[in-house]
Amino acid sequence: MNWITNLATLCVGLTILTSSSLGQAPPAKKFPATVANINGEQISGAELESIIKQMGPSPVQVPENTRKQIARDAMAMLIDDLLMQQFIRQNTAAIPEQALDQKMVELAAELKKQGKTIQSLCNETQQTEAQLKRTMRLKLQWGNYAAAKIKDENVHNYYLHNKDFFDGTMVGVSLIIMRIPPGMSPSETAKLKAKMQDIRNQLLMSKMDFASAAKAYSQDASGPMGGNLGLIPRKYALEEPLASAAFKLAPGQISDVIETEMGIHLIRVNERKDGKLSDFTKIKDDVRDFCSEEFFQDTLTRQRKTARIEVFLP
Repeated sequence: MNWITNLATLCVGLTILTSSSLGQAPPAKKFPATVANINGEQISGAELESIIKQMGPSPVQVPENTRKQIARDAMAMLIDDLLMQQFIRQNTAAIPEQALDQKMVELAAELKKQGKTIQSLCNETQQTEAQLKRTMRLKLQWGNYAAAKIKDENVHNYYLHNKDFFDGTMVGVSLIIMRIPPGMSPSETAKLKAKMQDIRNQLLMSKMDFASAAKAYSQDASGPMGGNLGLIPRKYALEEPLASAAFKLAPGQISDVIETEMGIHLIRVNERKDGKLSDFTKIKDDVRDFCSEEFFQDTLTRQRKTARIEVFLP
């Protein structure tokens, strides 16, 4: 993956905040002046309003509960962006201006080959050139940090751990989930887990089939279809604990009860389709990119767990 090719994606990621922090956002009309405080750093209502506007207008009237969910989703994006900006500022070395300017020159040259300019990229990503340069600085800082942390051994181990993904192996799975509502007490969660264990026991004793159990108990959108999710790859289709369990099962087997932040789960593997054996030496650079992305997400997850986050949405 070329760093220039992926820059446009990053522009909408790490530095969403910059559009309003540099004075481009409209004044907040729907939200308080401050909508969140992250480790002592504020997110303004104007910033939240700006990112919602970037999502584009809805062609139909949106119900109130949907508008609230859109605001919560936008807030989560802003919080994640700020957490990673804070981490990068605190844990990575500064980028010399000369190195940053050189990368901007390289970016302009690459864009020219595509018939584009720095300004057209800025228009596409709804930011100014100053914001784009800040994005570039953050990317370089993160890239240097990740390169120092991710060694060749880490990349090879990542490949071995995720070989099913790189081989293109798929499994057909069905899911039952009982969701854990926000604020559920540990004792209530334990009761939910015990209920799922009872369902598993009944399935193992053939007192009911998985599809019927999913229709009766699952709180996932797949419930009415018997929990069938179809064929999925090893990564990016399910949360890691679920995907890991699914790819260890043989067709017809049912997982142990699995608890995640989302809820209590059971997985059944219906079929397995092996892919084509991959050659690590030929895809090493791609494996490193995937490894780096997962390292980024793991870092973000750790930041979420230790951050002081206050949200003031109505």
